[in-house]
Parts: sequence; structure tokens; C-alpha cells
Amino acid sequence: MNRKFLIIFSATILSVLIFFLLVSFLFLRVEKEIFNSQSISNSHTQKEETLESFFGNIKDYELAFADSQNLEKKRIVAGITSHHFLAKDLIARFYSGVSNKVENIVLIGPDHYDLLTSREAEAVTTKITWATPYGNIEANNNSIENILNNNIGIEINDNIFKMEHSIYVEIPFIKKAFPQAKVIPLVIKNSDNYHDFETMGRELKDILEDETIMIISSDFSHGLTEIDAKKYDDQSIDILENLKIENINKLNCDCKACMAIMSGFLGDNKNFHLIENKNSADFGSPDEKVTSYVSGYFLKE
Repeated sequence: MNRKFLIIFSATILSVLIFFLLVSFLFLRVEKEIFNSQSISNSHTQKEETLESFFGNIKDYELAFADSQNLEKKRIVAGITSHHFLAKDLIARFYSGVSNKVENIVLIGPDHYDLLTSREAEAVTTKITWATPYGNIEANNNSIENILNNNIGIEINDNIFKMEHSIYVEIPFIKKAFPQAKVIPLVIKNSDNYHDFETMGRELKDILEDETIMIISSDFSHGLTEIDAKKYDDQSIDILENLKIENINKLNCDCKACMAIMSGFLGDNKNFHLIENKNSADFGSPDEKVTSYVSGYFLKE
């Protein structure tokens, strides 16, 4: 009797131990799966929280800035530069020539892919941090929040900035030239409501900090011979030197609405200084038809 009881008791204890071992194994397995899932999720979230340029080779930027160290520097309110990476030397010279202690930049470019056409918003922005070969550059989220709260036709849309080269091309140049700066990136709808955009520019000036500068990321003539591009560029430069809203439509560039915003932002302070007028052939493009670049500042009086 005692032997039978001992056998039953031992079997029961062994069954309980096996049960607890099995439960422990399953618990550890589930816990591991949850941890792995969370790690993947966190990694994915971290990736989504960073935007970056398609051009990430630091040597390209170092070479572009190499000959820009001894430029005469200007104190500016706003400026215009290319977003064609072929012209990276021109872009580097543009940023190297700014003497301001730049801490806040409104960076404005066109909607190349017409992603805003069906939207009510006239422009979009993002609060996401940008990764560059020189470290991260943050969006000025306080300024962006102020803009959104003032309901001036600008809303958040992160996805547009993942592919919009008018913005992402500029970002590493800005980080290299102004390491402490924050950005307010804006992509502008393709629209000819220039008076509305001029009003937006005035409203941005009222909302933002006094020392904020505005950079327009825009190329000029497209698909023309060098001779024809020069003719249209000369006309555009004349208009920039006496910038008036009624002449915006005569500019031959890919973001006339951006220029209208800049006109409102500048107010009466429209002292234009041309840096250089080049085209893609000057930077080695073999194409017969060129893209042209007008690089210049609106100087602070």
C-alpha cells in the first residue's frame, strides 16, 4: 500500500514539475517573441522619424565646399538657390556666402510631383528630424506649431518630404554651413494664386522670429538651349531686381508661387544681389538642352 502510494505521489510530483517546466518554456518563448516584435517595431518607428537626402556621400559636400572658404559674405533676409545636385558647387557657394548667424531657416520648394493638387492646403510642412552626413538637423517644431495654429493654409504631411528633392537636396548643405540651424521646410502647391501666396509670406514674417531667413529652392529655365536659357534668365533677373507681385508670372522658374511667398516675406526690403547665373552645361551635363540656375540674395538693409 505504501509502495503504491509512493509511486502515485512521485508520478504526481513529476507531472506537476513537467507542467511547470512546459509553462515556463512557453512563457519564455512568448516573452521572446514580444521582445523581438517590439524591437522591430521600435526600429521601424525610429527609421520613420528620420528623413534624409538621397545624396549621402560626405565627400561630395566636402569637395563642393572646398573652394568656398574665402568668399565675400553677405547679411541676408532671403535667398534663391538651385536644388539640382549637379550644381552642388553653386549651392555650396550660395550657403558659404551668408554672414548671418543662422539659427532658423524657412526652406521653400515646389511640389514637383503635383501631390498637393487635390488638397485644400496651399502648402505642407513636417516636424520630422533630418539625418545628414554631418549629423541630424531638427525641424523648428515650435515655429511650425505656431504656423499651424495661425491657419494660414499650411498643414502637416510627412510623406511628401520623403521624395521632394527641392527640400532634401538642400538639407545637408544647410547642416554643413549652419550647424546650429533649425529648419521649417515647406512644399508649395503649384498654383497661380500669387496674391494669396504673397499674403502667406507676410503672415509667415509676422509669425516667425525676427532673424529667420527664407531660402527659395528653385531652378530656372528648363529644356532650352543655352542661348535661349540665358535670354529668359536675364528677364527673370530683371524681375527679381524689382520684384513686384504683378510680374511674378513672367519669371521662368519652377516655383513662381515660392517667389510670391518670398515677396510677401520681404515686404519693402527687396535689395537683390545676383551671385551667379549658370546652367547645367557649366557643371558637365552633356545634354543640348539645359537647366539654368539663378543664385542670389536679398540683402538685409
